[in-house]
Amino acid sequence: MDVVFQAFQWNLPSPDFSSEKLLDFISKENGWVFGQRYFYAVPLDNCWAGLVLTVRDAKRFATLEKKGEQIIVTSRQLEEGSMITDFNFFVFCQGANFGIYQHYNKSCSLNQFNLIVKKFYNERREVVKKNIEENVVDRKIRDEKLRNLSKKFTYSIIERPGHFHERIGKLKDIKSVEYEYLTFEQNENRYVPLSGVAKRIRHHVSLSKAINAREKLAEAVDFFKEKVFKKALVKGIDPENNEIVYKLVNDFDRIAEFDYDDLVVALAFNSSDIVKSISENLIVKRLRHEIFNVEKLIISLI
Repeated sequence: MDVVFQAFQWNLPSPDFSSEKLLDFISKENGWVFGQRYFYAVPLDNCWAGLVLTVRDAKRFATLEKKGEQIIVTSRQLEEGSMITDFNFFVFCQGANFGIYQHYNKSCSLNQFNLIVKKFYNERREVVKKNIEENVVDRKIRDEKLRNLSKKFTYSIIERPGHFHERIGKLKDIKSVEYEYLTFEQNENRYVPLSGVAKRIRHHVSLSKAINAREKLAEAVDFFKEKVFKKALVKGIDPENNEIVYKLVNDFDRIAEFDYDDLVVALAFNSSDIVKSISENLIVKRLRHEIFNVEKLIISLI
């Protein structure tokens, strides 16, 4: 089974509730529970690292054994007090609001992770709001801070070029598309105002709700398969009816893949020493290596 590293960005509209403050909230509530998931975060040098543990509601599991041409499936009981769990580590650079997330099949998806973080943000936003209301005396400044704080927390998932159209094809519906070609197209020079003096041209297309979702998705997939883009962004609805944003960054091809067995052997976590358990974990070390390989590229494209 493959373990993949996926990239994402957060857009936090208020400087009073930055990504660093959000992660600090999580770290102060380490072990925060959402359903069957436990969230942890710790500050490291120049970044944050964290872990999502998902407990599966199962007391038994099955094993398969091959004996010649015979296949034997056996039901086994977990030891008393033990539970099956999935693990997802992440590393986040607050300066660029950019992170890398470790995922494998049937564990907490990156989109689900971001949705839960968004819920946490919305809940803790009331604490920040109350602090502004009680401590900012100047009414004009206070109103501006509260107005910024009322805006939505948004996120996007960054994909490699080779996978972008495949992700889009799995959406339930598509709302809009933004894109920028790697080089100017001939048609751009002819039809776009100021194209002769433009450094770059970005296109935005809002898609009609009246058109069948399959038709829109098919056209979008074909479009992104045929052209070469510097950047692209697609807003849509995932199969679970959640809003989702996918970003394409040209040449973003260094997000790593590993074998599950190679990484899980190094997995060890003890809630009595959260900082050590997360900071010294092999997966976190590899995530940190990857995130600093791509941080300059991400910052240059923001």
